[in-house]
Amino acid sequence: MKFWSFLPWLCGAALLAGPLAPQQNALVFYRVMLLIAVTVATAGAFRAARNFERGDALLTTWAVLAGGYVLLWVRYVIRLLVTLHVMELPVTFDRALLIVHNIAVPVALWLFVRAWRTTGLAGPVSRGAFIAAVMGGLAIAIAVGAYPFLNGSHNTDTAVLISTLGDMISIALIVPLLMPALGMRGGLLMYTWLYLALAQIVWLMYDIWALMRTGSNWSSPWALALDQALRAVALMYIFSASAAQRRALAHAADEPTLRQSMQILPT
Repeated sequence: MKFWSFLPWLCGAALLAGPLAPQQNALVFYRVMLLIAVTVATAGAFRAARNFERGDALLTTWAVLAGGYVLLWVRYVIRLLVTLHVMELPVTFDRALLIVHNIAVPVALWLFVRAWRTTGLAGPVSRGAFIAAVMGGLAIAIAVGAYPFLNGSHNTDTAVLISTLGDMISIALIVPLLMPALGMRGGLLMYTWLYLALAQIVWLMYDIWALMRTGSNWSSPWALALDQALRAVALMYIFSASAAQRRALAHAADEPTLRQSMQILPT
């Protein structure tokens, strides 16, 4: 699993080559690389969903996550076509895609939380402990996301505010997944939830960096490259999560108890 852990950062590092190219070529390079990353992430989510059968909780969960990233894929295609001067940017449609994407992802993560608890793999976690985990995650999300959220509240672009709020909610929801997953002490199942958490953390890092860059007027090529690299890292962690899910399912085929808990047997 070490490969899937470091792959996102290797892909992000590749985008740091952008400043070496002329400005217009660098922008096309970023758009193409991000389109590849979101395509890989979306395809991975769909492949993970296909491993489950109708009625399985994780089928719906992965399908919702994949649907959210399809919207982002459409947005990145449009952005590339605009950069290539093939079309004008449909601003309203672009913002609508961003808003719906940032609603779909927290919904998918909530479904991950619910699916984990219903499998029976979460262990003897009381309702009080679960609520405490949710509140703890919310506190962390507020602590980390307060700066970009408060700065975004002064932004007239509603999509930016919803994007930041969506990231904060995602962080709050992923914490209850990490508690039982990390309790498995390195088991294969923990990696899916760990990579999902890392993806959301990197998205929040991107929001913070984007606001810092805008507020400080940092417009150097390297500042823009870091902006794009963080996006690629977050997208590739979604792919790593889907790869971890498929690997766990493959190993579960030889473990009847685990297979039943993950709801991959016909009902």
